[in-house]
Amino acid sequence: MRTFVSIALAIMSLLLIAGPASAHDPTGGAVREFAPGTSLLYRFGGTGYPTWIQSATQAALGSDWTSPAFNNTRLPTFSYSPAGSGAVYYSSSAASPCGTGNTQWLQCASNWGSTSWRIYVRNFSGAPHGSWTWCNIAYAGTCWDAERALIHEAEHVTLGIGSHDGQGEANTIMGSVSPWYANTGWNTHHIQRCDEAAGQLLTGLGSAYGPLADCFDHVAGHGITGMVPSITASSTAVIFCLSQPAPLSGSFRIAANASYQSLSGQPLAGRTVWFDRKPSGSSAWTLNIASATTTAGSPNWTRSFSTGSTTSVTYDFRPHTSSESGLDAGTGPTITVTWRSGC
Repeated sequence: MRTFVSIALAIMSLLLIAGPASAHDPTGGAVREFAPGTSLLYRFGGTGYPTWIQSATQAALGSDWTSPAFNNTRLPTFSYSPAGSGAVYYSSSAASPCGTGNTQWLQCASNWGSTSWRIYVRNFSGAPHGSWTWCNIAYAGTCWDAERALIHEAEHVTLGIGSHDGQGEANTIMGSVSPWYANTGWNTHHIQRCDEAAGQLLTGLGSAYGPLADCFDHVAGHGITGMVPSITASSTAVIFCLSQPAPLSGSFRIAANASYQSLSGQPLAGRTVWFDRKPSGSSAWTLNIASATTTAGSPNWTRSFSTGSTTSVTYDFRPHTSSESGLDAGTGPTITVTWRSGC
């Protein structure tokens, strides 16, 4: 079920040169238009479309949109079906078919947040400038990349972004500019890191093993590098016989924080938890004596330790993780393990 429904809106890609921005925030104005993981079926709005626009559409809304290296979210996915409710049009309309009346339009989208969404890509045969074309046809005159145009509009459809974002092409494809060949970002075939950050906040991670977007600089509760993690232990004090291994376990996840929205408390898999050790009562830690790799389970890390001592001994263990893009380093609680003789 949709959280928000956008009124039928449209946005024009203006021929302006965007200035750089220093902020690294999730793309502005994004809302959760569909339930996480929704599959949106689409068709072509007419027949006889050129092969290149069909191929560009299926690539843009298929492997480009879902590329796990750039889109580790649960944003809606797109699938082609002749009976799809959504539609992509290759339009010869002189004025924007999205209701703005602009005759300089390149591409636009309407019915955001509805399964009956529409994306329009302009057939430049009737454009006001004869030099305009799609680079998918020819690198001539002033040309744009249709796959980038389609991904931009797919964000309007799925994230309801009602205005554009000025953080620059390295951070978002939702600028007010559709860059033409060969300007920066003209052929970007994936969402960018701040687009991904917005999608992760609103829908969560596509895979717990995948990366966090590196664009949370001004999210409340942000740490030095990214989101603040949480490392817990199933128990912080355990006792075993000298002959027994000591299995320790716990969880590694993003910290619980309402500002983190769908990422709050999200378990993280495929990460390395390191362990330091010291004799109980000592202040001198031996660093990184062992490690464990987190899984998708709960608890999601386990590691067994043993001692070669022949007399009772107590050690402290300290789990910790390194920082990564979008995530701070973390340190868990001290775990005290006692091995006893005579049992």
